[in-house]
Amino acid sequence: DTPLQAFFRCFAVQRNFVSLTKPFTGSPDMFCFNVLRTLSMLWVILAHTVYFAMDVNSLGNKDVVLTQMLPTAWFVLVPTADLAVDCFFYLSGFLATLHLLVFFQTNHPKGLEYELPGPRLDARKGMQIWLGVIVDRYIRLTPLYCLVLLTYWLVVPHMGSGPLWPHVKEIVGQCDENHWYNLLYVNNWLPKEIDKSCMSWTWYLANDLQFTVLAPLVTYLLHRYQLTGLVLTGGLFITSLFLNHKYYFGDPFKERPYCRIPPYLYGVWGGWLLLHLRPSLEKGEELPTRSVSSEVQMPVRLRCSLFALGTSLLSSCIILVWWGFASWLKGHYLDLWLQKFTSVYQRGAWGLGLNCLLLPILLGWGQSVLQGWAWAVLARLTYAAYLVHPVCMMLYFGNGYNSPTLTPIQYVVWVLLFMVLSYSMAVGFYLVCEGPCVHVKRWLKQVYTR
Repeated sequence: DTPLQAFFRCFAVQRNFVSLTKPFTGSPDMFCFNVLRTLSMLWVILAHTVYFAMDVNSLGNKDVVLTQMLPTAWFVLVPTADLAVDCFFYLSGFLATLHLLVFFQTNHPKGLEYELPGPRLDARKGMQIWLGVIVDRYIRLTPLYCLVLLTYWLVVPHMGSGPLWPHVKEIVGQCDENHWYNLLYVNNWLPKEIDKSCMSWTWYLANDLQFTVLAPLVTYLLHRYQLTGLVLTGGLFITSLFLNHKYYFGDPFKERPYCRIPPYLYGVWGGWLLLHLRPSLEKGEELPTRSVSSEVQMPVRLRCSLFALGTSLLSSCIILVWWGFASWLKGHYLDLWLQKFTSVYQRGAWGLGLNCLLLPILLGWGQSVLQGWAWAVLARLTYAAYLVHPVCMMLYFGNGYNSPTLTPIQYVVWVLLFMVLSYSMAVGFYLVCEGPCVHVKRWLKQVYTR
């Protein structure tokens, strides 16, 4: 094909459908990330179903939901869904570190061991790498983000009617003045009034891009000056705990990067540790597709201990966060240690639990259970599903003509409905935007290297 023909082929629906449905081609050990990404997304949908039902539809039994249903163990995953977003931050940190460390490692002279220092980067080359990583991430996130934002801002207001629809239009109308905060990825800082945010659920993307700004520096230090890199990341972690301890009240605070960075840092440490355990790569080798478990052996007792510790930490975080939320809804006084944990230390404990749980899996334990074609497909749809699932909920609840009563059965029906609708819409957005953008980016690299 000529370059122009190759460019237009990037938008072929059939080609993008094949890209969406193809089997996972990465390292067998990385299957667990597809599972974690998918389950975290489903967890977010599960929780947002209740929140958007109360916000848009004003449930007829809202008081009952708050005082009698949410405090029960059956709804434990609703108030704790904030931890699902921390899984996304962990994955971002882990994968960014893994890819960047492999990039730095492959610049070693052939034959040097990973532990030995590699060639230094001059300032110009370092700046090019730093800007390249940020631009690459911006290009990866922004096209689909813009398309969903434009659809939400300009199309959704014309897709409904009824007594509840003016409230939806009022929510969407916040984008009239504040949409540019989203495109600059500063919507976790501005506007200061959280109820004036455009697509309020996208604060996660702003944090993700801001963490990406730090990723090249942190990973290069971990590669070239390991002690300095560990001290820097440890300092960032301690600073985050201090700021969490000092300013741990208020919704806007929980969207700030200094509040959200602990799981990302644990992902950085996890990626560094995984690559540090394996033999060195040869110069020019891409991110390997061979299994790490074939190269690194971990004693069964150690694997079981780490797995048990990780499971215990994650379970404890969920239980304690739910307990604090339930006690607060019932009007009970929270002990200071519980207040501090649910607002300060939970993210650090969650990140540590993810590392302990995933490290044995990444080293080859339980791969057969986690491998599956469906996990790979759903994982590729995660970004689009995250962007569009609140739009589905607002369209559904905003077009109602009364305030329904939420029951456990009705809740299950809504959750299943929104899962199907969200992923169905995600398929469409992937085929017309996300998939073509991935192919266009590869096309640009091929044209540039010719």
